[in-house]
Amino acid sequence: MTRLLLLSAFFILLLPRLNAQHRGQLKLGITGGVSLPGGDLRDECSQGFDGMATFRYFFTDRFALGIQSGFVTMPVNEMWIEYFSRNEYPEKEALSINYHFIPVMITADHFFAQEGVRPYIGAGLGMTFWSATTDYLGTKTRSALWSDFAICAHMGSLFKLSKKFDLGFSAEYQAVIKSRVDLGYITLNGGVIWNM
Repeated sequence: MTRLLLLSAFFILLLPRLNAQHRGQLKLGITGGVSLPGGDLRDECSQGFDGMATFRYFFTDRFALGIQSGFVTMPVNEMWIEYFSRNEYPEKEALSINYHFIPVMITADHFFAQEGVRPYIGAGLGMTFWSATTDYLGTKTRSALWSDFAICAHMGSLFKLSKKFDLGFSAEYQAVIKSRVDLGYITLNGGVIWNM
């Protein structure tokens, strides 16, 4: 209860002091880039790819709440392919395994500038749905779909291209919360942001 009161007092004191030129503005972004394994995935996976869609609502020029979701995929590396080959699949050259993640996050971002180049930091929480796909001798099988609580921290910048469009770049670390396993990954993205 004390935390809720302190948080409410913070926003009551902070928000009226900020210029509200962008209050109520909506931004829709489509970005893509590379995904890098983190946590326990560092030993198991190699670099992959991702695509993200973000939606932000600006309460002030410097504070926005949003929703983001996307698709992240990373291949299992050769060391683990060889391990699985010895135990289950005799022809390792014909085996490929990929992890797939679908994060659905609620985010909060703080922007350090109101116009032009607008760097920001933010965090989010939500759920990540994930699975693995095995392709062996042309036969694909998919694991069960799991879902776990996830948190993320990110930073990036928006560059104004025109009244309607911004260019956006971001780096994010997402941690999937599982007991005794850290399924974390990093995404490095760039894309176009539409000012609705």
